[in-house]
Amino acid sequence: MGNYTYLAIGILLGIAISVYVYMSREERIEKEIQMSKRIFSTKLLDSALEKSVTKMKSLITEKSRELSEDEKNEIIFDCLYSAKNLKDDDKNKANNNI
Repeated sequence: MGNYTYLAIGILLGIAISVYVYMSREERIEKEIQMSKRIFSTKLLDSALEKSVTKMKSLITEKSRELSEDEKNEIIFDCLYSAKNLKDDDKNKANNNI
């Protein structure tokens, strides 16, 4: 009976260690994502990506198929250019009001 107790304790300890390692890895990945987002992301880029994702989702449901890489790129760049143009227009309006 003592051997089975040690076996059970060993199994539980192994499971606990594997869960701890998995969770610490996930936390490390989340920290890296947050750090990269803080360093490389801008409001303009975030808004353009959000718009492009919603457009892609609607096109996928509309066409009932996956989009090609060219279609995805076209949507992303259209959203980015439109967001940049809106930002530039806002700057021009602010400069004209001064």
